[in-house]
Amino acid sequence: MKTTFLPYSATDADGNVTGIIRDLIPDIMKTLGIPETAVTYSGYQSYDDMVADMAADVIDVAFPVGGGLYYSEENGIYQSNPVVSSPTALIYQGEFIETTTSRFAVNENNRMQYYYVCTNYPDAKIDFFPSIEDSLAAVLSGKVECTTLNGLRANEILKNKKYADLSIRQSSYNDDRCFGVKIGNEGLLKLLNRGINVLGSDYAQNISYRYTGGLYSYSFTDMLSDHMAVVGSILLAIAALIVFLLIRDIRRTRKEVEEKDKASRAKTAFLNNMSHDIRTPMNAIKGFTALAASHLDDKDQVRDYLDKISVSSAHLLSLINDVLDMSRIESGKVTVEETEVHLPDMIRDLKAILQSNIESGQLKLIVNTQDVIHEDIITDKLRLNQVLLNILSNAVKFTPSGGTVIFSVIEKPSGVKNTADFEFRIRDNGIGMSKEFQKTIFEAFTREKTSTVSGIQGTGLGMAIAKNLIDMMGGTIEVHSTEGRGSEFIVELPCRIKSVPEGSGSLPEPAEPLTDSPAGQQAQEDDGSMPDFTGKRVLLAEDNQMNQILAENILTSVGLSVDIAGDGTEAVEKMKNADAGYYDIILMDIQMPTMDGYEATNLIRALDDRKKAEIPIVAVTANAFEDDRQIALNAGMNGHLAKPYDIPAIMKTLKELLK
Repeated sequence: MKTTFLPYSATDADGNVTGIIRDLIPDIMKTLGIPETAVTYSGYQSYDDMVADMAADVIDVAFPVGGGLYYSEENGIYQSNPVVSSPTALIYQGEFIETTTSRFAVNENNRMQYYYVCTNYPDAKIDFFPSIEDSLAAVLSGKVECTTLNGLRANEILKNKKYADLSIRQSSYNDDRCFGVKIGNEGLLKLLNRGINVLGSDYAQNISYRYTGGLYSYSFTDMLSDHMAVVGSILLAIAALIVFLLIRDIRRTRKEVEEKDKASRAKTAFLNNMSHDIRTPMNAIKGFTALAASHLDDKDQVRDYLDKISVSSAHLLSLINDVLDMSRIESGKVTVEETEVHLPDMIRDLKAILQSNIESGQLKLIVNTQDVIHEDIITDKLRLNQVLLNILSNAVKFTPSGGTVIFSVIEKPSGVKNTADFEFRIRDNGIGMSKEFQKTIFEAFTREKTSTVSGIQGTGLGMAIAKNLIDMMGGTIEVHSTEGRGSEFIVELPCRIKSVPEGSGSLPEPAEPLTDSPAGQQAQEDDGSMPDFTGKRVLLAEDNQMNQILAENILTSVGLSVDIAGDGTEAVEKMKNADAGYYDIILMDIQMPTMDGYEATNLIRALDDRKKAEIPIVAVTANAFEDDRQIALNAGMNGHLAKPYDIPAIMKTLKELLK
């Protein structure tokens, strides 16, 4: 809590807490029915000091925090739902022109203001000052072009006469103020979010007006000016009240309209983004499925097509999983998750996804990896795949028939130990771009006129998404293009190098077949050696008939006898009526009519016959995230398998539980 950060929080003359926080915490506890608990408040002048104390467990909750999920999680903070949200105001002097947002004054103690400028004005230069008052003074003196104020604070602060020459412009970006808790404290976060949701979105907004008056220092000079004419002052006061009420009503109306527009834009961006990202692997799946159907007499060819379908399906599943993670979609941020990446596998997967488009367009794809020393790196595989696939698919799309796309991977030395700078270059001889469009290509919803006229489909979101992902991963992306001659995209990304034995092989020369990684070879060997569960019996609880057929075929192929229950109630009855030991394992769907999988598991675990009650139960469900796995385990299940069915994972789980 910051001691001078009204209307959110402050310390009054007696040293007591004031601001929104004084009303909010007691009301949350009262609303949620929490017994009366002593709450202590600590004031901070510095956002960083407040975050540091929370990391050291000196405080449990920080308020206010903001700047978005990416920056908060980078600081070790879980950010709650917005307590209050208002448009940020740009404060400037003179005429508002294009260069007004080129240089900002930022309060060095207000990290949220810094994050806001970095996120929404990434090209702006930032000068730091000790306080917001010093930042406003810098604007007045011309040292900087502008600064920012939260919308709830701006009007009151600028009432001070010394800021009479400053102007205010409401930006199109909202500034959220949230609670912050230490990463790992999910219980407290859920409690706070529940309280915020119950109180409603207008709660904090309405009480904030009680505290904004403390931001306006009413001087003796102001008082003399206001009382020069009593009648005039009264008229001005009435006019000011009317204007205030009108502005408040306009703001409320504008906020409602902006929220509707924001939701509409988010929905449109979501649908466009998913259409663009999903269609590429889906096209590969459809194409190779058709090819496999036309080559049924050629087992090797069909196997190759099925491998390519599997690669594209895995990529498609990754995208769908990303879509289902609504918290990341709503925030516009995603978490970078570093994993081991074998470059030959990644390149082969990209080629497989793009192959049908390359062949249909009669294009030539050249892969050049001669400058790569280390095949195994550590980075976010899904994000890197998204970026490269986006750029490669655009290169294929905008290159006429008979053209060439060159994909080069270059490894450069880095000054950081066990790290190398990898450069991914994608060059085509397609239609190219104008110099004007190259300036805005990484902005959302921008498209080149020539591409629009040509009838080539696109959303204008792809490059903006790629830029954001690369920024999150600590890399850079740039483009060079000439109209009519083609384009080249250059992605530079620092990657940690996985330790490999001395003398291990590097990536092959260009145009040579890429070798499988040892992990890939082992996976193929494992796929070819299926276990034998003859004599074992499984109870399959699944309400979808197609899934019943598919699962039964998979299970009977390894010797299992299968009994099917159409819902949780039937599964419980079959267990009650069967002899102990009749079933060896239960595969339990979660979302079923009549009774879901969790309730069915609880009833089975409560059976009087302990041998029946302790039978292994595995969740087999489309609820595929880590939270879902933990819920299944907490419900008394022994394992969790995600749909669509992953046969190696199913076999591995059966081996472990049917020893």
